[in-house]
Amino acid sequence: MSGTDLKEAAIQGNHQLLCSVLKDRANACWADEYGLTSLMYACWNGHVESVRYLASNPMGESVLVVFCIYLVLC
Repeated sequence: MSGTDLKEAAIQGNHQLLCSVLKDRANACWADEYGLTSLMYACWNGHVESVRYLASNPMGESVLVVFCIYLVLC
């Protein structure tokens, strides 16, 4: 599974798929061609459970840092 799968799961709010993709070691910090991460898509689409999981998974700290930097710069 890839970053694209992670992005789609975050956009759709498919928490089960999101967990599965991350367990398959998808890069939680992966950004698409617009520089947006799965955490950003989950936030913007109001998927609270997915946001909590992305922010707290073992790779979540890096994702959260990237998101905070994005908010500061934009």
